[in-house]
Amino acid sequence: MTAKAEIDAGPLDEGRLLAAAEQRTGLTDWGDDLTFRVGLGKLLAAVEAMGTAARLRPIVSAHVIRLLETRLRLVDDGRRHPEILSGRIERPLIVTGMPRTGTTWLYELLALDPAARAPLDWEVQRPWPAPEAATFDTDPRIAEIEAENRAILAGAPELATMHNWHAKLPQECNAITTLHFASSNFWAIYSVPDYIRWLTEVRPEGVFNTHKRVLQQLQWKGPKGRWTLKSPPHILMLDELVEAYPDACLIQTHRDPAKVVASLANMIRSRRREKFSNEPEMMDPKAIARSVFDHFGAGLERAAQSRRNPKTTCKPARAPSSRQVETAWRLGSANTKFGARLLEEEIRQIEQQRDAAEAELGAARRTKST
Repeated sequence: MTAKAEIDAGPLDEGRLLAAAEQRTGLTDWGDDLTFRVGLGKLLAAVEAMGTAARLRPIVSAHVIRLLETRLRLVDDGRRHPEILSGRIERPLIVTGMPRTGTTWLYELLALDPAARAPLDWEVQRPWPAPEAATFDTDPRIAEIEAENRAILAGAPELATMHNWHAKLPQECNAITTLHFASSNFWAIYSVPDYIRWLTEVRPEGVFNTHKRVLQQLQWKGPKGRWTLKSPPHILMLDELVEAYPDACLIQTHRDPAKVVASLANMIRSRRREKFSNEPEMMDPKAIARSVFDHFGAGLERAAQSRRNPKTTCKPARAPSSRQVETAWRLGSANTKFGARLLEEEIRQIEQQRDAAEAELGAARRTKST
């Protein structure tokens, strides 16, 4: 029996997966921060707790081993080239908020600024070897990720109407944090109810150590600029995000929570349909909607608490005015008029929607608890 067949044959085992990654890379140094293993253990246990575990094992094991290989490669690069680890992440501009609230639209808009540096899909999915500025537009990994995206859309064509799937478009930080095994992406694809409950209830340690390490990898030989980032799940860990990047500028988008739940639940169901359309346990629309509500509802409430935390910079409590955004853009962007003009309408809508959205979600959660 081959090593791959042996891994696929039985229950997912953390030790065997770690050993497989070591064998494939020839590396054994996992670095000083081993907190990623907490999320890894939770993910594997959550898969094994599902009725579809046998179906998921080979897919999840391949996914996990690839991520573990990348972790080993990043540690090795940092050891061989210590200048990578001294790279600073200065004044990142970070978009967050509940999913399906315009975060992607705003993110891609901000990334058009010539001074911005957004991590692209292909380099986030394959950060090793480090991308290089000279071949940034022709790297063979671009075609590899484009092929993967085409396969996803072939299995669920409606996803093309819900999200942009292109290797050279900006990618979200929750794709980066899969390397720490602390990402809602695993839930979106594999369901894993026990895992998403854990991710909702705790604030995993070390997430932004991995996040920062990936950004350092990408900027080492790649294009330079002000990091412009986006991730809806950041609303669950704003305090930790600001602790990691104390000079960050945060933008939080808002929308009617009922529309958010319906839209995201529909998207997740489509994403799972690509591979698991015949698995009722993973495709129940009510269960998906409930998990969306629980996870991101908790995130919205936690974000509101963070804005009241004097240790964070998530203030003022109200959304910034268009004048404040223009001022921030003037301080951080070489293309002020362009950015301020395009953001003005978005900010106006945020100001109108935010208070009503938070009030509605709070009322819904109070009703649930009675």
